[in-house]
Amino acid sequence: QQSPVLRVHACGGRPVSAGLRLSSAYLMCKAQYQEVEAPEQQPSRAKASASPTQQGVVDKVKVARLRALGLQPGDIVQGAVIGIQSYGVFLNLDGATALLNVWQISHDTVTEKDMHAIFKIGDTVKALVLSVDVKAAKVDLSTKVLEATPGDMMRNKKLVFDGAERMADEYSRREVARQDGQVEAKKQRLLDSGIQAGDVLQGNVLWTQTFGAFLELSGNFQGSVQSLLHISNISHTLVKDANPLFEIGDAVKVLVMSTDLKAGTLVLSTKLLEPSPGDMLRDKQLVFDKAEERGAAWRAAALAASERRRKRNAPVEIKAGDVVQGTVVWSRGFGALIDLGRVQTFMHVRHISHAHVSDASTVLFPGEKIKALVLYNNLETNMLELSTKRLEASPGDMLRDKQFVFDHAEETALATGIKEGAAAVKRKEEKAKRVLAMGLKEGALVQATVLSTSFAQTILDLGGGLEGLLLVHRVSEDFVEGKQMVSLFKKGDSIKAIVYSLDSQHERVMLSTKHLEATPGDMRRDPQMVYAGAEAKVAACELKHKNILYQKNVRKDLRRKTVLLAVQKDNAASQAVNQDRVPDEKELQNRQRLEALGIKEGALVSGSVQSVQADGVTVDLGDGMTGRLHHSHIDSEEPLKTGDQLQVLVLACNAKRMTVQLGTKQLKAIAVRTPVTVT
Repeated sequence: QQSPVLRVHACGGRPVSAGLRLSSAYLMCKAQYQEVEAPEQQPSRAKASASPTQQGVVDKVKVARLRALGLQPGDIVQGAVIGIQSYGVFLNLDGATALLNVWQISHDTVTEKDMHAIFKIGDTVKALVLSVDVKAAKVDLSTKVLEATPGDMMRNKKLVFDGAERMADEYSRREVARQDGQVEAKKQRLLDSGIQAGDVLQGNVLWTQTFGAFLELSGNFQGSVQSLLHISNISHTLVKDANPLFEIGDAVKVLVMSTDLKAGTLVLSTKLLEPSPGDMLRDKQLVFDKAEERGAAWRAAALAASERRRKRNAPVEIKAGDVVQGTVVWSRGFGALIDLGRVQTFMHVRHISHAHVSDASTVLFPGEKIKALVLYNNLETNMLELSTKRLEASPGDMLRDKQFVFDHAEETALATGIKEGAAAVKRKEEKAKRVLAMGLKEGALVQATVLSTSFAQTILDLGGGLEGLLLVHRVSEDFVEGKQMVSLFKKGDSIKAIVYSLDSQHERVMLSTKHLEATPGDMRRDPQMVYAGAEAKVAACELKHKNILYQKNVRKDLRRKTVLLAVQKDNAASQAVNQDRVPDEKELQNRQRLEALGIKEGALVSGSVQSVQADGVTVDLGDGMTGRLHHSHIDSEEPLKTGDQLQVLVLACNAKRMTVQLGTKQLKAIAVRTPVTVT
């Protein structure tokens, strides 16, 4: 009534003139998407006047029934015919109603008379599920896709139902191939068009939905490309419905935000073309007139942002020990931010000079060119640690003459690096020699003299030029505060400690006193008592360690002997039971057969692999007799194959059940087995 154009979404969204007579196909399609029940299930006038609450309950029941079935597109279902209409057949699927549309019955034309000839009320029908809408409680079916040749449903429907599963698989493969072909065609069409992010394209509106408008785009390429302008990309102002903004056939201009060649899709936007937020709602033509100008500005901004991301994410080719030049961006009391061109990094105030610097802003000024030594570079995060302190020829040069430090930065860094590297290597070599000369080993008790103490550690003299390090967390089992650390270890004190680690990475020997405590906290209460009992504690620890190893070995031997005794006891009990039991005639025959083949426990027999399973193999022992070789009893790295010749050991045989258990792993143990005396 409001527009001369009628949108028929059920028929593919093509516009139909209001003055034209609707076709019978559209009427059937319309009937499909309405709430139409089978004639037997159509509600009476009294029921039709039921309250909305009652109808909602009915709808919930339908939804619950359909959800319980768990149907998916492509499934084969079986149901009974409960109604026949001119537009299709209704089936009952375990309480849920499904529709088989007339154009989904056969590839041939099917009339209402044909439907009544093919289907009868109560007939059982097999069909393929095309679509499932659980919220609307609707299921669309098809028998057309199950036909091997067009018209089979009209000639012999039983033949169609018998081959339903096979034809459903073929249909699924064809659908997958068709969808893949559509995606490939879209990808190729997009690739041939040469459309790139930032292009401004002109197009026409094909149809609209609440969530956006479908456009047919054209440009400097052959053909056209169809894509969606989503509602979220129409304007900076919130748009709740795209239908009022566009009419079918409207000319629009859009900006390509991105392209997805894998899916063959575009992301379009008019929001980015707006001179000011909301212009698409106020004056669309203004937006389209300035589209090229806004598009060029967006491309320039996107290119600049991409370049910034590339520079930010690219690894900085700077390694520790390099001298870099940069500009001070800003300086504060705690440090300064240095711009190195591709990356900005922070230099702490403690790295400015060997002399004390209370405020970095008094030494480094914004815009000043400086040189610094790279102490550390994390290639993953591009985080660098810089220092000008290491470039000082003498302590305090950064405060007296910064320019002199920067001018001689490379020379100083080279000399400092060589000197420090050589010194570190020399210190490690000397440490190794001294440790070897003193005969130190981990767990040994040493006596040392305190050289210096801080809240976190104590440095000790072990003699012979070797130093030890006692960290605060290795002083006592109880928590030790920094102040207590200073009071416990004073310069010149003589203490006893255990060598905790001789790791070559540390220049000092790592020590510990908490392992000398008889009870946790003794080092805090009375260190002298701990030192007095140090030798006894170390000896007790060594004895305890030996006892632990001894107890482990004793328990291991005891477990082994217990297992052997239990096995012997079980074997003796089973033999006694077998001797008392009188075998039947079949068991006697089986025993004779096994004896004739030489199969008994402990016997060595030959055979060939008859079959291979996941948990082992079946071995043919001859005369129709087979044995089982479990994979846990196979001593072979190469996998066994059918026909392989084997020499196996009989582990067990049961004449009553006629089963034989074999093994090859035990053959290796026979050669090295020694007698075991059990007491």
